[in-house]
Amino acid sequence: MTSIDLAVTAFFNQFVQRSWTFDAIMVYLASSNLAKGYLILPLFWWAWFREERNEHRHAILVTLLVSCIFAVALSQAAQYKPIRVRPLFTPELHLKHAEGLQEWHYSSWSAFPSDHATFFFSFAVGLFFVSRTLGWLALAHAVLIISFPRAYLGLHYLTDIVAGALLGGSVTYAFCTSEGIQTRLGSWTTTWERTRPAALYAALFVMTTQMTYLFYDAHELAQFLYDLLKGAGEKLLH
Repeated sequence: MTSIDLAVTAFFNQFVQRSWTFDAIMVYLASSNLAKGYLILPLFWWAWFREERNEHRHAILVTLLVSCIFAVALSQAAQYKPIRVRPLFTPELHLKHAEGLQEWHYSSWSAFPSDHATFFFSFAVGLFFVSRTLGWLALAHAVLIISFPRAYLGLHYLTDIVAGALLGGSVTYAFCTSEGIQTRLGSWTTTWERTRPAALYAALFVMTTQMTYLFYDAHELAQFLYDLLKGAGEKLLH
């Protein structure tokens, strides 16, 4: 951690436990899927249907979704080793804990980089390619609703959030400015939209629904399958 990390964490933590109401709001924003994904993912569908059918806009939006998934996958890979303990669980910092925070949910996850910052900044950057207004709304959401509560509660250091924002934003920018990626995804999207619109919308619905939970259900399924295969393998060996 850097001196800036420590200074920012200490600055925010001095306000914890001063106002039960403010702490409760921060805890809610940090843990509520409604305030996180469900508040911002509808902007994707707004951008999709707000005007007449536009193949280029739809190609950008599908590229945005794919880039978000790729960015979060990179973030998860970066967290594998070494594990960075969250400031809230670093005893030597002596941080005050906000009442009501389900700390067990965060204790086993590495802090660097922030998955939330990675995804929501990735999403915001992508929306700028279809609408500046939607992009600014998503960016404000990423800063105020996603990042600020996590820094305030001690769930992340400043560099966790900045690293996630840079990772997510740069991946989406690279994807959305790549003619090759856009052409491939655009062709696939156009074909499906003309020939199998129900299948396309069902697939996009599943993707955006999973994004509201930051792929938690998909991660849980992958862990279950891994444990199942591991258990079956051990029984075969014995």
